[in-house]
Amino acid sequence: MWTSTKTSTKNKRLLQLLALVSVMCFIVVIFTSERNLRRTNGRYPWAESDLVYSISEGEKSDILDKIGREVRKAVAQAAEDTKLQIENKAALAKNAIFGGRNLMYENNYDSENETSRHKISQADRHNYSIVQKSRQIEMESSCADSNSTWDSLTDEQRTALGQRIVVNDQHQMLYCMVPLIATSSWMKVLYFLGEHNTAESISKVSASVAQQKTNHVWLSSFSQEEQKKRIDTYLKFIVGRHPFLRIIAVYKTKFDIKNEVFQRGYGRNIVKKYRHNPPPNPVGDDVKFSEFVQYLVDDENMEKMNEHWQPLYTLCRPCELQYDYILHHETVKEDAMELLNETSLDTVIPDFPVDNWDQVKAEYVRSTMDQLNPALIGRLVQKYDKDLAIFSYSTLY
Repeated sequence: MWTSTKTSTKNKRLLQLLALVSVMCFIVVIFTSERNLRRTNGRYPWAESDLVYSISEGEKSDILDKIGREVRKAVAQAAEDTKLQIENKAALAKNAIFGGRNLMYENNYDSENETSRHKISQADRHNYSIVQKSRQIEMESSCADSNSTWDSLTDEQRTALGQRIVVNDQHQMLYCMVPLIATSSWMKVLYFLGEHNTAESISKVSASVAQQKTNHVWLSSFSQEEQKKRIDTYLKFIVGRHPFLRIIAVYKTKFDIKNEVFQRGYGRNIVKKYRHNPPPNPVGDDVKFSEFVQYLVDDENMEKMNEHWQPLYTLCRPCELQYDYILHHETVKEDAMELLNETSLDTVIPDFPVDNWDQVKAEYVRSTMDQLNPALIGRLVQKYDKDLAIFSYSTLY
């Protein structure tokens, strides 16, 4: 009998095992159902016209208002979360699929007095590999509908992609460079590892030198045959960032802070087109965030958008290149050090150089997101939906 006090130790263990298996099966079913739901209109229902417009105008307005408030709150919270908190949320959400392991990790250094070497224990490395595997699965799943490969890209598309992929032949690495996503940090690293380096240590590499294009080797400089060879055999990595925080950082650095190049090139036209009663000759130095977002969502030519706000799925072609390592801007140091450990470069670069100039504070996020009405937020979600899916981000954390 199940209630017998004489139940053997063997049976007790069997019961415990059955209970554990039952719980795990239940979790996997729930998790799988949730993921399947996100593959359908349930992922972003407010951005799917078939669902939104099948209800009354009043109901639609109520839904959009509620979602707008929630998204603004969620993005602000995303900016407040520490890097570790954000990564733990992503990791714990996938806990059931990968054997129930606790994916939270600690960095083996004193946060008050960081040592020169960012050490990673074997347990941490195992956990990092699980996080990487989960990102790979999410990217592959999100790209399942795409039949495109490197070979199926047009010559123009391959050229555009090749002009932003940095090649390091010495260590057989390819990096897709995207502005405002830890770019200065990684360009410093690749310059230091490259053939043009003259600095004695990574700390001596200046951002201006590291970001000069002539100080790097680009994939586009090779023949088509040599490009394909490197794509097939080199370690390819990419850094993603939540699209909302990315465009807020772009707005802050290119429009809110004086930047004459962007003000003349984009600001004037944005004010002319989207400002109610614009001045006769706008300077473009007072672009509102809502006007900038309106400009983004109205631009239908994804592949011709400025690199600072072009969606990553057309900029770096993750579905076509199938990157080996997927890093997140929110956890860039942890991810970077694991990649350097994986490639045995942590002895050369014991501490990843993090530049914080492209960060945005929570209060700034709130003030900018508050300028957007719910309908505009819905269109913004729709614009960057593929980036959200491919890089495992959500509008609601």
